[in-house]
Amino acid sequence: MTATLNALRQEHHELLPRIEQLKQVADVVDLAPVNELSSQVEEVEGFLRRDLTPHARAEEDVLYRAYDQVADSPWATDTMRRDHATIAGLSEELAHLRSQLATNALTTHQKQDLQRILYGLYTLIKQHFSHEEDLLFPRIEGAVTQEAADRLMQSMEVAAAGYRADLQPL
Repeated sequence: MTATLNALRQEHHELLPRIEQLKQVADVVDLAPVNELSSQVEEVEGFLRRDLTPHARAEEDVLYRAYDQVADSPWATDTMRRDHATIAGLSEELAHLRSQLATNALTTHQKQDLQRILYGLYTLIKQHFSHEEDLLFPRIEGAVTQEAADRLMQSMEVAAAGYRADLQPL
């Protein structure tokens, strides 16, 4: 295993507690007071915007392009990209519900939507990380030198930093 791709696994590992928070918030939607729930949803939404989205966009721009070359197919990462699009769509739904939560209590239907979104994000992100770690990373490791892997990681860090810099405040 290259040290660089091990760093990507470590980055996923560091994101896991925040991903677990998605499930924890979903579990208390019916139990938490509105102001507490609003705060927790805002925190989760911030994590998705500030941390997960730049990570995903950097993967698409750098890691997935590299994998497509290794696989000799421009479509090799289409399903991974589709996961990212689904995550982005659910994140937008979460932002919309959060704005409603800030002004009043949620209806039963809105609570159900909130749980659907949070549980969906939790499941999809965990599964997506597993696919990357079990399928993508080993194939890239077997196909690139340590120097090339280092360049990939540096390029991903630069891309993610650029996406974070472009973020608009909540």
